[in-house]
Amino acid sequence: MKKIICCLTKPLRVAAGLLLVLLGSIPTILVPGIGLFLGLPFLLAGGALICS
Repeated sequence: MKKIICCLTKPLRVAAGLLLVLLGSIPTILVPGIGLFLGLPFLLAGGALICS
């Protein structure tokens, strides 16, 4: 049963991770300098969700 739930939640984790990476990349690209610090938590959380 656990394996079935993991298979169903993996696409949701990847989609949420991609959304967080997208949200983190917007301030990184638009605001030079400080934008990386604003978007870094979103980039890290998104990367962790995608890789897990």
